Amino acid sequence: MKIHATLQALVEDGDRTELSFPPSYDNTQRRYIHSMAQKYGLFSKSSGKKGAGRFIHVAKVKKNAAMQQVSLRLPAAPLNGATVEWFPPVVRDYMEKYPAPVDGTDPWSAKDLSPLAAVPKRHHGRGVSLFKPLSTSGKEAGVKTVRTPPVETTKLPVYGYREQILELVENNQIVVLSGDTGCGKSTQIPQFLLDDALARGCGEETRIICTQPRRISAISLAERVARERNGQDPKEVGHAIRFDSSFDAKRSKLIFCTTGTLLKWLNNDPLARGFSHIILDEVHERDQFTDFLLILIKTSILKQRPDLKVILMSATIQVEKFSQYFQPDFPAPVLQMVGGTNFPVTTLFLEDVLALLESDRSSPLPIMDDSRVGRIGSGYSSQVVVPATNNGLECPLCGGAGFADEEAFGMHVATCFGEPSTDLRAPSTPEPEITPLAVPVAAMGDVLHAALSEINDDTKEALLSSYMKQQDALRQDQAVDYDLLLQLLFLVNRTFPLDENGKGAILVFLPGWEEISFMERALLNSPATSTTYEIALLHSRLSAQEQRRAFMTPPHGKRKLVLATNIAETSLTIEDVVFVVDCGKSKQTHALAATSSSSFVMGLQTTWVARANCVQRTGRAGRVRAGICFRLFSRARYETAMKEFMLPDLLTTPLEELLLQIKLLQFEKKLHIRDAKEFLLEAMDAPSDVSIDASLQRLEDMRALVDTGRGQALTLLGWHLGHICTGGVSVQMAKLLLWGHTFGCFDAILQTTCTLSGYRDPFISFLGMSPEEQRQVDASKKAFARNGSPPNLTLQSDHFVLWKAFEAYLDARARASFKAKDAFCARNMLHRQTLEQLVAIYKQMQQDMESMGLSPATQLVPTLMSRAHAATVESIAPYLMALSIGMYPNALFTRSGGVSRNWTSKEKVKVKIDGTSMVTWTTANSQKYKRKHGVEQDDLGPPDEWLVYHEMMQSERTRLAKYGTKLPSLLLQALLMGSVETQAVEQQEVGVEANSDESVAASKWLLVLDDWIVFELSSANEAHWTNKSDNTMLNFFTY
Repeated sequence: MKIHATLQALVEDGDRTELSFPPSYDNTQRRYIHSMAQKYGLFSKSSGKKGAGRFIHVAKVKKNAAMQQVSLRLPAAPLNGATVEWFPPVVRDYMEKYPAPVDGTDPWSAKDLSPLAAVPKRHHGRGVSLFKPLSTSGKEAGVKTVRTPPVETTKLPVYGYREQILELVENNQIVVLSGDTGCGKSTQIPQFLLDDALARGCGEETRIICTQPRRISAISLAERVARERNGQDPKEVGHAIRFDSSFDAKRSKLIFCTTGTLLKWLNNDPLARGFSHIILDEVHERDQFTDFLLILIKTSILKQRPDLKVILMSATIQVEKFSQYFQPDFPAPVLQMVGGTNFPVTTLFLEDVLALLESDRSSPLPIMDDSRVGRIGSGYSSQVVVPATNNGLECPLCGGAGFADEEAFGMHVATCFGEPSTDLRAPSTPEPEITPLAVPVAAMGDVLHAALSEINDDTKEALLSSYMKQQDALRQDQAVDYDLLLQLLFLVNRTFPLDENGKGAILVFLPGWEEISFMERALLNSPATSTTYEIALLHSRLSAQEQRRAFMTPPHGKRKLVLATNIAETSLTIEDVVFVVDCGKSKQTHALAATSSSSFVMGLQTTWVARANCVQRTGRAGRVRAGICFRLFSRARYETAMKEFMLPDLLTTPLEELLLQIKLLQFEKKLHIRDAKEFLLEAMDAPSDVSIDASLQRLEDMRALVDTGRGQALTLLGWHLGHICTGGVSVQMAKLLLWGHTFGCFDAILQTTCTLSGYRDPFISFLGMSPEEQRQVDASKKAFARNGSPPNLTLQSDHFVLWKAFEAYLDARARASFKAKDAFCARNMLHRQTLEQLVAIYKQMQQDMESMGLSPATQLVPTLMSRAHAATVESIAPYLMALSIGMYPNALFTRSGGVSRNWTSKEKVKVKIDGTSMVTWTTANSQKYKRKHGVEQDDLGPPDEWLVYHEMMQSERTRLAKYGTKLPSLLLQALLMGSVETQAVEQQEVGVEANSDESVAASKWLLVLDDWIVFELSSANEAHWTNKSDNTMLNFFTY
């Protein structure tokens, strides 16, 4: 645990770039350190003499044996007619359409790049606030309305604090409220405020915004509150999330929304004059938007809005920390409410679960046999005599045979302990079938405690020790133990059958989408479980409609099983959940780029959650009846190794979007912001100077900012990017959209961007896919690539395939019936629900872009691509140009003559391409290169193959690039990659043999991009023309 903690601390510390482990570790421990460093996306080197002088150095950037940073510059690649096989005519034509202006100066010099001082006035204040400012005149009260709350809500613990809460809010600008999980704060406190305002006749002066960290929470809370207020104005309560809103800007008095939605509204109403109350619920989660909002509230909004009320709420809030953050400017009194769920929750840890299962993990498939289940079930037995048959079904674990059918065989295999069993075909004395006895809800915990009381502590400790040793040996400490999970589900299902009302749902917390998908497929494909459970999923990749299934009543006789990530931790009440299974893990992302010159990498790791998360998860079980929480981690880990709270997102995620928003607010003078960096340093847990400076430098490299000598100012490109990002688009995707608009392929790039928006891949993909299923998916992708590519040029591009698949679905959707759309998706191995979600995103983004003047009708050049005509090189070139410049600096290189399947990043780190990618490495390509050049290319020679990619992830010791496009021409890089400020034309003197006795001096010209990519040209004119052409491309958004 100590090594993990040390490496994790380095990753999370933005100010540190390296550390050293002392020579006191033995060889086994040293190998483990190297392995774990790789898993965290770090670089490790051993140095010093063997034995007492051997240190291990771990760094965030790659270093050589002398611990010096590795040089990034690549060998020069020749750029001439032989290497540029296609594309120059298209690019030259484009340059002729937009020549550099001749006015006696060099307008392409970076020194002349002016800040955004001359933006047309029509751009200023273009956004209009959705909500009209509320009246604060203090005139006579309006109509007074007194509402009687439902009886059941008055029984909630929070109701006893109603008057105290109203008094605190009345007398203070900001209040901090903390209440146990299940006390009713998320649904009732907003209603307390609304009912009080209506009773005082202040309804016209009231609009309450309650933010939630997740979409499903905003929707479910709004629907629940609306049901409780049945009989009031149907528009009184609403919700607003991205791509799904249901509220009336004039009549809605209480709106539940995501934090990002509120920030989007504040962009046009920076002082929140359209709101009377802002409630930040589950504020302890500390997502990036919440911390940004807290800074805005503290430094700007409250100072200029003394009438605005702000309420911070959470079940596990760090109350004193939040209160002190606003002091001394704003007293922030704290109210801690006692009392949570109305029903008891029995909590069991891993050692208890192992004891119940009586498994020491040494069995081939350690799933409980029926006799043990019956004993724990206190009278429940499932021994049923089946007819002896001879159907060839024989258990490979215990040799059992004579199963009635495949379902009985599947049930046996799923529950076989691997021990020799009695031949089912042998004569036996029939036993009467015993009907399962439903255990009373209140007695469920007593049943398990009674069973555990028969097992002494030494046995529990031995079971836990054996289990942990095996997990450590397999290095599975941070993985999900599916065997254990399946055993536990089987135990719950057999020990506690559904009651007469069908209640008894199970909520399972898993780390991420892959684990959820794997469990769903495993349960659906097993005859023993496929008809037992009604499975629902909760994940941010799913649409709101798909997530609503978790709240629906399952069919009669089926048990609801909800597979969820931490999305289900807060503000959700699934009323029939009785059992919670907490794996104790979540997928966490963190930025690994140590400097602005590094390739930006997001680390994705399965990590242990914090104790606060565990408390929230346990609380999901005791909302409407007594429950049980099974924690699949030991009590010792919970008490000593888990953090109290997770690290705030502001310290682990990229800051470019936030910095752009700050710069936009600063430029438009909507708030009193002097400096973007100083503003972020006002955060409760401020990011490091290193991470802020690196993000600012990346924005400058992207030309969104320019250094004026007095600081970094917004450019016109940055202004556009900032406004696009307010719609929930990343900086990289916003940049791609702008270049698509520039090159006349805006709609194609917009559709591509939608498919990369963070939802599921539209192509069917899941863990455990059979080779045949994967072959069908690959065949579908190849068909889309082949049918959309120009003749004699099949593009190797995941972006292109996603675009063509989405475009084809839009066509099918416009002219086909529902059944035909389903058939189209089945035929092409596509997810129809995912595509429908992408359609909603596409329509919303079309509206957002049109409001900013970006549409196919306003492109700088007309669209050459047409669905009605076959693709040509000329028509597809603008799309590839937009990808090349839009995705940079996300670029990788390789050498076609090499034998490695890896690509290499800027800092010379090996990177693999996602296994589902269309960008392939083939032996045939390598052999073709050898035949052409005679020998295999030296590994130290210049790269000759490049691709751009969407994102890079560090996961389980592998750096993985996702969604790539192989570039068909080196000229794309020379013209479209690199920032102008770092481009240089260098002259090098080389010796050339004139004859056998003497040599003469000659020059070669190098075009260097970002001190990384180097091209060799034959003359100075070629080098300067290429450099000037590049500058022309990159200055479109400045003038």
